[in-house]
Amino acid sequence: MLFEERNYDELKREKKEQNKNLKKFIEKFLESGIYCVEVNDDEKLYNNNNDLRNVLSKCIKREQFDAKAFMLNGKVYLRRI
Repeated sequence: MLFEERNYDELKREKKEQNKNLKKFIEKFLESGIYCVEVNDDEKLYNNNNDLRNVLSKCIKREQFDAKAFMLNGKVYLRRI
């Protein structure tokens, strides 16, 4: 194992920035008028699609968006409620 020193305040800022981007992403989806979309993690921010779905669901619940994140056949989707 290796240890690498990190600045805790920078790590918190990175997380907040990701949350802002996720919120903007969901808002953009809701403004688009599309009923259902597939979400691809092309930037590889999450370990797997289940993590992506989980983060989307938590953001939707926290911000009280009228949407739902779900998985079907290993792929992540967003749909309106």
